[in-house]
Amino acid sequence: MKCYNEVDSDGDKRFGMQWGDFNDEGKDLAWNQKRIADGVARHFVLFGHSHFSERVMPDGWEGYLRRVDGLLSWCRETGIPVRTQAEWARILYDTRQDPGVNMFPGLDVDRDGDGVPDGYEISEGRLDRGDGAPEGSGVSLTVEKAGPVCRVVRLGGLEKGVNEFTIWTRGRGAVAVRFTFSEVGKSETLAFRGEGSAWTSHRGKVAVPHDASLADISIDCTGCDEGALKVSGMDLRQDSRVS
Repeated sequence: MKCYNEVDSDGDKRFGMQWGDFNDEGKDLAWNQKRIADGVARHFVLFGHSHFSERVMPDGWEGYLRRVDGLLSWCRETGIPVRTQAEWARILYDTRQDPGVNMFPGLDVDRDGDGVPDGYEISEGRLDRGDGAPEGSGVSLTVEKAGPVCRVVRLGGLEKGVNEFTIWTRGRGAVAVRFTFSEVGKSETLAFRGEGSAWTSHRGKVAVPHDASLADISIDCTGCDEGALKVSGMDLRQDSRVS
């Protein structure tokens, strides 16, 4: 998988760090940026290739060099670290990660510039960059009827054990947040209710199984009482009171 806090019970994950997460050999810059941006937002490390495999360079050798240079420049400009495979193995499998870091992707992060927050699948939610939770990025998702708001699929970096999830709402309505740990066949759902026009924070506990590396998280509006309902400021991190 090559994600932070990946379960590595046998200590052998470093020997299976496969490549092929993006394709700078045969695909254009935007195609690669999208995959890298979404992977980084979900706390994955991505490898391109160890050798040429497709035998196809749509714009020739010079085009390939320009594309690689463009990717490296973009990574530097957007703060995406570039390391060797050995360095990443040490970081992922030998280094204790900070349990106080928010694992949920930020709504304000769009490194590839495609208009969609990195790591998200937006459903009925409409992005509002001018209104967000006071303890957040100033960006929200707005819905005006019941239905799916957004999803984050295959979120890595999970701290095992009890985590605290925070979400802010504005407007009257109900929100359900479902955490699915497909590797172990478990799921949990948190339900919250917004009650007014001011931004309000809601918190709930989520137990991340010790043998789960990934979570699929869906946010749904289960009812809008009056007008629009906004969600913002999502935060998932280990509960400091039990760490």
